[in-house]
Amino acid sequence: MTTLEIAPGRIVSNSDFLGGRPRIADTQIDVQHVAVWHEQLSMSPDDIASEYNLSLGDIHSALACYYTHQSEIHADLRAESWLIDQMEQLYPSPLREKLRARHDA
Repeated sequence: MTTLEIAPGRIVSNSDFLGGRPRIADTQIDVQHVAVWHEQLSMSPDDIASEYNLSLGDIHSALACYYTHQSEIHADLRAESWLIDQMEQLYPSPLREKLRARHDA
């Protein structure tokens, strides 16, 4: 097990936890999630800190890590999106099928 401290005391990466993705120390919240909440859902750092009971320093540390490693994090997001698409094709959601059938009726 290798633990890497990315932002002193706050952003860590552990090869045995969350697939090694950087996360806020002492939480299961990874930098990728903070980036998505901020960039794609337009949540402010204050909103994220309040919603997830984190310090504003934690959020800013996560965002600093995101901006420093943006290309790697975007590559991870694309890979996850591809995997989700593949899984949905292989294993269709019964609920989604029922909703589609109801809509088509």
